[in-house]
Amino acid sequence: MGPKMLVGLLGGHDTIPTSACAFQMFFFASASDCEYCLLAAMAYDCYAALCCPLHYGVCMALRLRQILAAVSNIAGAASGTIRTRIEFHLSFCSTRTLDHFFCDIPPGLGLACAITDLNQILLLAVCGAIQSITLAAVMASYGMMHYSMGHNRSW
Repeated sequence: MGPKMLVGLLGGHDTIPTSACAFQMFFFASASDCEYCLLAAMAYDCYAALCCPLHYGVCMALRLRQILAAVSNIAGAASGTIRTRIEFHLSFCSTRTLDHFFCDIPPGLGLACAITDLNQILLLAVCGAIQSITLAAVMASYGMMHYSMGHNRSW
């Protein structure tokens, strides 16, 4: 996407098709939500490595690591699909333009000719759920690690 953007900037072509904007939005949303899920999986991995070092092979078996990676990718793709469909299900006004280099959801909602309150609530629910669940998993993992490390000291 970078070289096309540079060609557009240098050549004065500052528009991209709606499908390209949707494509960009989907992959950005998918990658960011997948990253949140992977961070939660990494927090559990850290807990297992530090608090159960002798059982690490059992706690983080190959199959579990594959499942965590697959679930992260599936959750990211599902979230990206939902977020993009919510955005591009709207009708857009042809008189409005997006003065950004990047197709993002909030500016894109500003292009819609319809009322977007329900769309914003749905986006908040989807984004909030992914981020809240993964944040809770990270906090729980580090909390359990802190608790376990503090009570397993044999001085």
